[in-house]
Amino acid sequence: MNSSIVKWILPFVLGIILEGAYPTKHEIIPLIICVVMVVGVPVCVRMSYRYKVAQHIYLMLFIAIAVLFGYTISLLHSPLRYKSHYTYAMPSSDMYEVMINEKPSHTAKSIKATASMLMIHTPDGWKKTKGKAILYFQKDSLAETLQYGDKIVVQSKLRNVEPPNNPYEFDYSDYLAKRYIYATAYIQSGHYTIVEKSSQKGILAFAYKLRDMMMGIINNSSLSEQEKSIASAMLLGWDENIDIETLQKFSNAGISHILCVSGLHLGIISMLIGYCLFFLNNSKKHRIIKGCIRILALWFFVMITGMAPSAMRAATMFTLIVIGEMFFERADVFSNVATSAFILLLINPNYIYDVGFQLSYSAVIGIVALKPFFDNFPIIPTPNDWEKWYYNKYGSTSIASKFLIYSWQKICNTSHFIASKILSFAYISFSAQLFTAPFILYYFHQFPVYFLVANVAIIPFSGILLATAILVIISGGKAFTTLFSIELKGVNYVLDWVSKLPSANISDIYFDTPMFCLSLLAILCLMLAIVRRWKPYLFIFIGTMIALFGYAITISHNSTQQSKWIVYESGNDFAMEMFDGNTSYFVADSSLIGNHQQVKYFAGNYRINNCTQKINNIYLDSNYVSDNVFKRNSFIAFSNCKIAVINKNNYKQHSNQKLHLTHIILTNNPYISVCELRQQFDFDTIIIASNNYRTLSDKWACECDSLGIPYHDVHTQGAYVANIAK
Repeated sequence: MNSSIVKWILPFVLGIILEGAYPTKHEIIPLIICVVMVVGVPVCVRMSYRYKVAQHIYLMLFIAIAVLFGYTISLLHSPLRYKSHYTYAMPSSDMYEVMINEKPSHTAKSIKATASMLMIHTPDGWKKTKGKAILYFQKDSLAETLQYGDKIVVQSKLRNVEPPNNPYEFDYSDYLAKRYIYATAYIQSGHYTIVEKSSQKGILAFAYKLRDMMMGIINNSSLSEQEKSIASAMLLGWDENIDIETLQKFSNAGISHILCVSGLHLGIISMLIGYCLFFLNNSKKHRIIKGCIRILALWFFVMITGMAPSAMRAATMFTLIVIGEMFFERADVFSNVATSAFILLLINPNYIYDVGFQLSYSAVIGIVALKPFFDNFPIIPTPNDWEKWYYNKYGSTSIASKFLIYSWQKICNTSHFIASKILSFAYISFSAQLFTAPFILYYFHQFPVYFLVANVAIIPFSGILLATAILVIISGGKAFTTLFSIELKGVNYVLDWVSKLPSANISDIYFDTPMFCLSLLAILCLMLAIVRRWKPYLFIFIGTMIALFGYAITISHNSTQQSKWIVYESGNDFAMEMFDGNTSYFVADSSLIGNHQQVKYFAGNYRINNCTQKINNIYLDSNYVSDNVFKRNSFIAFSNCKIAVINKNNYKQHSNQKLHLTHIILTNNPYISVCELRQQFDFDTIIIASNNYRTLSDKWACECDSLGIPYHDVHTQGAYVANIAK
C-alpha cells in the first residue's frame, strides 16, 4: 500500500474527471504548468531535508502534478481537438468513406455498425478525416454481408446525437461521447456502396473469426436456446440473444456479472490454469513458467471474446497481478491493480466513465482491502482428532471401531473444508458487494437483498460451469451438453428460489450524486482504517455515514412536501404525470400505460428522483376523482392548476361559458388555431405535446409569438415541468 503508484492513481483519476467537467481547447496551458511543477519537485526535495514546510509543499506539488497529468492526458485523447475531425465538416457534407471497425450487430429492423471515418466529401472535393460514428443500415441482402474491415462509401446526412428531453432520462449522447462517438446516421438501401471488402487480416479480424467459429459450435449443439445464449454470454461475451426474463433473474440475485465476460471469468481461467499446473513448485523458475502459461491462456480467452473491451481490461489487470507473482513471492496486489488501471487510463482516459471498469476495480479493491480484516475474523473451528481422543479415553479398540472412527474423522474434515470454503466465499462476496454497492445504487437504483445467498450458492460452481462450457466448445458441441444443461438447471433452480424470497430485489432506490460521493468517501476511509489501522480514518468514516444518513432523511422529508406535474417528451404518445408527495398520477393512453419498458425509459429515473412510492395510472379517455386529482373528460384539476387536454377528438366541444384555465395542452393533432382557443378559454400558457405534426406545432408556435402568449413546445424544448408552491 506504500507504493507510489497507489498514491499517484487517485489524483490522476481526479484530473481526468476534471477535464470531463471543465474541458479547454488550449491543451498547452496545463502541459506547461505540469512541466513547471515537475521542475520544482527536485528543489522541494532538496529543501525538505532542511525545512519541514518544504515536505508539505512537495506533497501538494506531487498531487497537483498528478491531477494536471491526468487532465492533460484526457485532453490529448479528445479527437475534437483535431480540425480534421468529421464534425467540423458535417453540416456541409452528406457523403463519406468509412471503414467498419467492429463486428456489426443485428437488430429487428437494421444492422448497427461502428465505423471510422476515412474521407469526407466537401464542396472543395474529397478530404481526409477522422473520428467514429454509429451507422444503422436498413436490413437487406447487402447489409447482411457487412463485416469488420469493409470500406464503404455512404450517402446520408450524419446527425448529432441529441441529449435527452426528459429530466434524468438516460443520456445516450453523453454515453457515446465518452466513447468518442458524436454522430449517427440511418443508411437506406441503395445509399451506400462497398468499395473494398475486408481482407480479414490483423488480430481483431482473427479474433472475430475465432468468435464466430465458437458461436457456430454453440449454435449447432443440442443445447436449448436459453442454454445457448447463456453459454455464448459466459464464454464469448455475446449477450444479445439472452431474453429479458433471464437477465432479470440474474440481476435480482446480484450475479448478472456471470453473463458478461469480466474479471470473474478471467479470475476463474487463471485459477483453473493454476490448478492444472499443480506439479510446478514455488521456485522462481517455475513461477515464471506458470505465469507465462496463465498469461497466454488469459489472452487467448480474450481473443475468443472478439477482444471485448471488458475482457481486455480484466486481462490487463490479471496480467500485471500474475507478473507480480512471477517475480515476487509476496507481490503487492494494490500496486498491481493500480498499475493496470493507470496503463488502461493512459490508453483511454474515458475508461474511467465505463460502469464495467468501475465495478471491476471497486470489487477487486474491496476484496484485497478487506482480506486482512477477514483473515482475523472468527473461523470455523478445526475438527477434533477423534482417533486420538478415543484412544486416550478407551484405549485399544476393535477393527470395526477403528473403521467407524476413521470414517467419522473423514466426514468431519470434509465438512470443515466445505464450510470453510463457503465462509471464505461469503467474505469475498461481502467485500466485493460492499465496495460496488455505491455504483450499483447510483447507476441502477436497485439492490439485491440476497446477494450473499446467491453468490455463495452459485459463484463457487461458476468455475465448473465455465469449464463445462469450454469442454462443449472443445468437443465441437457433440459432448458435455447434457452435463452443461444439468448444471444450468441447478443454477436456474437456485435463481428461482432466491427470486421468490420476500423483497428479493429492492428497486427504484433514490441515490443521487452527493449520496454517491459520500458513500465512496465512507468506504475509502473504512478501507484505510482497516489497512493502515489509523483511528482518524475511522472517525471520518463515522462522520461521513452520519452526514449520509442526515442527507437521506432531508431528501425523504422534502419529497413528502413536493407538488409538481410534468408533460413528458414521449415520442408519438402523450404522457403527463402529477406528483403529490410520494404519490404520482400518470395520465396516458391505455396502450402506453401497458408498455412498461417504454414508460420506464422516459419516466423511470424522474420518478426515482422524486422518491415516488405509489403510482396511480389514469387513462386519458376516462374520468378520475381522488383527494388530490380531479379528471373529467378533457379537464384536469390538480392543486391550483386547471388544465385542458385538447386533442383531435374533443377540440370541437364548446362550453356555454368561457372557462379560466392555467394551462392548455395540445396533443394528437387537433386542427384548431390559437385564436379559436382564446374564444373558448381564458388561459395562461399553451403546452404543445411531442406527438403533434411538426407543421401544426410550428404554426401554433408562430401564433403564440404573434399574440404574445406564453407557450412551451415539448419536442424542441424538452419536457414541461411545473412546480407548485404549497
